[in-house]
Amino acid sequence: MNDAARTSRQGYQHIRSVGWRGGAFLGIIALAWSTAPAAGPPDELPQMQWEVIPNADSSIEALLERADRAAAQNLFIDADQLYRMVLEREPANNEAYRSLLALWENRRLPVDSDALENVSALLPEFTQLKSKHFVIVSDAPGYVIQGHATRLERTLHEFNRDANRLDLRPLPLRYRLVCVLFDERDDYAAFARSHDDIHADWIAGYYTPKHDRAVFYNAHSNPGVLKAHDDLANLESNVQDARQQARQASRKGEASNARQMHREIEQYRQHLNQQRREVEQFTEHLSTATTVHETVHQLMFHTQVQSPYVEYPFWISEGLATAFETESISTSFGPDFEFDLRRDAFEELVRNEQLVDLQSFVTIIRPPTGDPNAVHILYHQSYALVTWMHRYRRAGLVKYMNLMRSHEPGRLTEPENVRIFERAFGNIAQLERAWLKEERSRID
Repeated sequence: MNDAARTSRQGYQHIRSVGWRGGAFLGIIALAWSTAPAAGPPDELPQMQWEVIPNADSSIEALLERADRAAAQNLFIDADQLYRMVLEREPANNEAYRSLLALWENRRLPVDSDALENVSALLPEFTQLKSKHFVIVSDAPGYVIQGHATRLERTLHEFNRDANRLDLRPLPLRYRLVCVLFDERDDYAAFARSHDDIHADWIAGYYTPKHDRAVFYNAHSNPGVLKAHDDLANLESNVQDARQQARQASRKGEASNARQMHREIEQYRQHLNQQRREVEQFTEHLSTATTVHETVHQLMFHTQVQSPYVEYPFWISEGLATAFETESISTSFGPDFEFDLRRDAFEELVRNEQLVDLQSFVTIIRPPTGDPNAVHILYHQSYALVTWMHRYRRAGLVKYMNLMRSHEPGRLTEPENVRIFERAFGNIAQLERAWLKEERSRID
């Protein structure tokens, strides 16, 4: 029985070791700068009603005047697009931002979007569940879809809480965001390869700006989870065999031996039940962390806290997403709360001196392919850097986000990434020393 218990524990440790590398945005972030999320007006709202569409030379004042006039005349689409035009050119324009928020206040988000139309054509047999801010397209059981909807809405709430506290000025959503949830991992992987050019099957979820959708699979079909359930089934079979042996001993008059066997079976049963609870808990944690991670990517671009027209370095995009990861949505989460699995992994990297030097780190756009350990390091280091900045360099973090948001569209060179980083945070070497001094003091 001790060997069987060890087998169960090894199975559980296996899913813990592979699971937290699954919530990745790997390979997708590069699409953001070249292909913006779909931004056309929702089908269920009236189309543009301008008599003359403003040209690129229209002044900010002229755009604001026309936007205010459109809002006063209840020309919602016109006003919305005009205010957004102002904010694309002047992200810090307070008048346009306040007016846009007021325009959307208490307004119900439309359901229809290009993203939903596209995925509905690809998956016509899937169910659609509509929550307040999302549409989930899925073939999973209803209770699984509902649980996913709850995680999405909680992520939006915590994202808005943090973005507003930092005054990052998230723009209001224009329609309910699209999420695809497959019940089976193999179906998810086939869809990712065929329609989103995603070939990294180990990724448990992703967001693609090109098609404006987040895509996931039910964590119960995760390979590590399936292996753990197989191990548990084998252990249950051992319990049944042991019970049969105890009954045989009792029939043979071996009462003392039978009692001892029943005591061991009861201990084994308690252990098995505990293992089941741990596997189910892990499955829930995996699903929660992955959903939160990819939804944060989706929200960052839809609200234009991150510009959809600029290619961001890896550290900030993945640092922000990992900083929101959590095992539970029952309490607040985000960069002001630690996520122990990321924290523990990062501290192990510090002890082993495996961190990438900051000068190189802040210029990395895509992680290296074919090197899981390098990817592992980059994710955890991004998490730790962003959460530290959120505590101790908050003004610099906000300045960095605003500089990137107002940057001209396109791909930044390595020197440009360094220049913008130092404009926001100061000298990289000095910041690296301050950061690692703090991190090492937490470990010692």
